[in-house]
Amino acid sequence: MAPHVIDPLNKYKVTWDLLIGVIYLISYMLDPVVLAFKFEPLETESIMRFCETVTVFIIIDMFLVPFTAVRREDDVISDLKEKRKE
Repeated sequence: MAPHVIDPLNKYKVTWDLLIGVIYLISYMLDPVVLAFKFEPLETESIMRFCETVTVFIIIDMFLVPFTAVRREDDVISDLKEKRKE
């Protein structure tokens, strides 16, 4: 049985990728602010929860990426097998 592959052009996958892109942009702006103020923003409960939520989304995306691919056509795979035999 072949593993399940997520089509990268699926509308839900494209939406997910856009959401992750926005999360990365926010993270790129928030991290320098946290460092500049010597981690004081992390003492605020709402900012701490936001950082934890961002981390969860990034971890989910890291586990999702290996399952995203475009399936090859069967004839391409069979052509490759025939070339290897020669």
